[in-house]
Amino acid sequence: MRSWEELALVDDPAWPLVQAGIATAAHPVTVLPGDRAVREATLVQLQVTARSGLGALALETGGMLVDHGWLRLLGGGSPPLNLAAANGLEQRLGEPPTLLTVGFDVLGGRYALNGGALPGSAGEICYFAPDELAWLPMEMGHLDFVLWSLTDRLARFNEHLRWEGWEREVAALHLDQGVGVFPYPFTAEGHDLSAVTRRPTAIGELLALWEQLATQLEGLPDGAAVEFRAGD
Repeated sequence: MRSWEELALVDDPAWPLVQAGIATAAHPVTVLPGDRAVREATLVQLQVTARSGLGALALETGGMLVDHGWLRLLGGGSPPLNLAAANGLEQRLGEPPTLLTVGFDVLGGRYALNGGALPGSAGEICYFAPDELAWLPMEMGHLDFVLWSLTDRLARFNEHLRWEGWEREVAALHLDQGVGVFPYPFTAEGHDLSAVTRRPTAIGELLALWEQLATQLEGLPDGAAVEFRAGD
């Protein structure tokens, strides 16, 4: 296992690239603070250098809130925005994960680095879409994804999932909360998120819900009739 010095003390860290992206971001970005000891420990648990986007966010941030907090990028802060804790790295003892969660949005959409368990190429970022209940390869690595999220392409990517006044609702959330919606966004009745019931919901609950539903509905043909009840 490489030491903190080997991982952190590099000649060409990625953090200045991220800072430049933040300085010209198309929307508000908040870099969260984090305890230095926790950030350093997170870097060691990840076993990546500060040359990488992962290492930069782990070492230099407690996480980042992007576009009014719609997207939360994991870093070296407290749960749920800690890269090591979110991926159970404390228990893996250096074993590389086949899927590394690196961020999530307020609807419980998850961004993960493909370590072999997801579609697409190894090292590629994939997005689990709540409106499709599927992993979608994004054809970019983690650092490119972070820089992408600072541009107006993030808004275009999520445009169909937003509603008038979403900024106010998201600003009122705690860091461990997202927005639960019903009917679900993958149903015909739930496509228009301005017309659904929305409520603050624990982000862990949302992530687990989509994973559970994806497993339960796997194999059903498009357009199949399925009945959901609020609270199921």
